[in-house]
Amino acid sequence: MSTASERRKAAARQKHKERRQARQSERKARTKAPRTGTRDAGGWPLGDAWLSQDWFEPEARLHAVVSRVHDDGSAACAAFEVDLAEEGLVATRVRGGLRAEHVPAFAADQDPEGTLIVTEPEAVARLVLDGLAWRRRAGLPDPKGLDEALALLEGVDPDESAYDFHFGLEGQDEPTEEIPRQGLFTRLKGLFGG
Repeated sequence: MSTASERRKAAARQKHKERRQARQSERKARTKAPRTGTRDAGGWPLGDAWLSQDWFEPEARLHAVVSRVHDDGSAACAAFEVDLAEEGLVATRVRGGLRAEHVPAFAADQDPEGTLIVTEPEAVARLVLDGLAWRRRAGLPDPKGLDEALALLEGVDPDESAYDFHFGLEGQDEPTEEIPRQGLFTRLKGLFGG
């Protein structure tokens, strides 16, 4: 049989345990991290996009970034490196778990020369898809993380871009195969054999 003293101590321990659990759940609610994945980010509203300011230079190596920002302030970005001279789409990088206010810093980090300018997402889509077609025509493998990066371009129509990118070395003949100018999904199906 327990004494009154033991019952008070047990009640105090139980009360302390309940308070500790309540504090922990409050702390978790306050510090809940933003969405870290990028799987669903393709359906989020488009954020800003950036492109190297020397996009019109022949044989340039360009950097481009597109972002998606959720209504709750979570953000995801895809960065692309494109070689206009020979390789086409060289590299992709995707980053989720950002807050909207961190997106410009992520974009600035993608260009070592720091020459990115704000542009339209359609220009980034056109650069990336044309660069991917150029790379595949050259028989080079797709860059790592391509599918995840392309998911952030979902619903962006490259044909609405006023930009025109010229691939190949100066004086080099244009490839005989025409780069398709359909919508994004049609182009992706063609590129991925769907």
